[in-house]
Amino acid sequence: MHYDYKKLMNDQKINEAARRLEWDIVSIIRERTVASKYELEVVVVSYLLEKTVGTSITYEEICNNDIGIDQVIVNQFTEMVKPDEWKRIVERAENYDKPVFVCLALTTETQEKGYDESTPASIVRLSERILGCSKKDAVADICCGGGTFIVNHIIQGSGSEITGFEINVQKFIISKIRIELIGGKSEVVIGNVFETIPASGKKFDKIFSNYPFGLRLKMLDTGAPYLDELFTGNPAFTKATSSDWIFNSLICDSLAKKGRAVAIITNGSTWNNIDMGTRRHFVENGLIESVIALPKNMFSFTNVATSLVVFSFGNKSIRLVDASNNCVQGRRINVFSDENIEAILEALKTDSDISKTITLEELRNNDYSLHYGRYVSAPTNIENGVKFENIIKRITRGAPCTAKDLDEMASEIPTNSQYLMLSNIKDGMIDEDLPYISGIDEKHKKYCLKNNNLILSKNGYPYKVAVVNMEGDKQVLANGNLYIIELDEKKANPYYIKAFLDSEDGIATLKSITVGATIPNIGVEDLKSILIPLPSMEEQERIAKKYQATRDEVFILKKRLDQAINRLQHCLDDDKEG
Repeated sequence: MHYDYKKLMNDQKINEAARRLEWDIVSIIRERTVASKYELEVVVVSYLLEKTVGTSITYEEICNNDIGIDQVIVNQFTEMVKPDEWKRIVERAENYDKPVFVCLALTTETQEKGYDESTPASIVRLSERILGCSKKDAVADICCGGGTFIVNHIIQGSGSEITGFEINVQKFIISKIRIELIGGKSEVVIGNVFETIPASGKKFDKIFSNYPFGLRLKMLDTGAPYLDELFTGNPAFTKATSSDWIFNSLICDSLAKKGRAVAIITNGSTWNNIDMGTRRHFVENGLIESVIALPKNMFSFTNVATSLVVFSFGNKSIRLVDASNNCVQGRRINVFSDENIEAILEALKTDSDISKTITLEELRNNDYSLHYGRYVSAPTNIENGVKFENIIKRITRGAPCTAKDLDEMASEIPTNSQYLMLSNIKDGMIDEDLPYISGIDEKHKKYCLKNNNLILSKNGYPYKVAVVNMEGDKQVLANGNLYIIELDEKKANPYYIKAFLDSEDGIATLKSITVGATIPNIGVEDLKSILIPLPSMEEQERIAKKYQATRDEVFILKKRLDQAINRLQHCLDDDKEG
């Protein structure tokens, strides 16, 4: 039976009835089986209700597949629903019209509540508008999940052929059912996308992808030839590369020359140091057209900040759009209204108060960051911001010692006094072995470091930030190119403040007060005036502990690397001794 799916999906009475029926179905099934979502069960059952209610088809006939449906669906049904359960479900369902079954199969309550990783409908609508699919286009949905994008694509009536790719069997079945219900030129291919897509040899005119967030490489690296070639043939990709960019590589390699793709990426991958080389590869090869920073809380199943990346070929610049505040805020999740979508589409066409075209030169000078805040005068999304000076007890420059002064103070034997220079701060950590000095003059003692002081470089972008961890009774004198900041620890955790200053918003904040082209530097009054997001101390402590744990992990890995390099350099000597 053909339905007006647009009307059906927006009909409040039908949707309310679907929710009631869903409760009936789940309440019956969960008497015997405990599942985390029940989405697959609800979709399969509602699909079969649409096929059988009002007919004489029996449970046994469904199990024998006398109704001629996909055998995979039949197998799932026989596993999930027993005869007595089906009888009770049918009795309840006979009180509903068939459009309710279709509505329930297309949008389960578990999907709406975000218990699965479905793509929010308003992001799908925005992505469809950006892609602009036409009837002649071959379209792909990579990691299609339960088929949210595919269903919307077919309902919108572009008439273009669409292929979904999915590795999860349950999601694959849900997609197949939904596609069959609404018709259209479409199919779903099951399997690892890094194997199935390259094996197909297809190029697509339009691609959408909401791939899984934060996958470990070992979850991807299954021996697929595509991945082997990627890591051996392209130095931009390493075992440390975020999975986002590995999926993005597959997307671009599967895109036709005049094609366009949209993918949802985690914000960290748009600016972190680990992926700088990979971003360089995409930017320098003209693969990125634009990046749209999405609002928070668009996905109810995660708080991870995300962006939409638009891929195409031959781009000489990139337009960045800040849509982080361009949404309708809900009680639990935020959504794009039609007006929000139109505003974003307009911002993609021209520079505005929320969009900016970034040149290749600017990208090169900013570590190929794709974060909007890096390129504007000040960050736009500092929440609960307080002036830095309000959480500072004391701020001073380091000791104004000349090179001659240092030479005179230097000691070749260990003492209780050491000296901290800018070069002694690496990867946000202070070297363990600082240079020794014979002593510290009384006039310089005010420049000595205290435990938990925040250290910030005054000159030279990107700025270095560290937290002092003092042990014993040693004294450490700081160099004049460093700011020594003593925080009010009743208001601010030093490690939380460091985590913020290391973040993309923190980097953008410091850049916004930078002066000087030849030697970039920060003035103390400007530094005091910056806004710092200040959540509760409990939240600061949580973030600080997470930061410290990650820092400790980095420290251990660096130690192991140093030890391995040392062994490497002495391989020949060890062999001779052996």
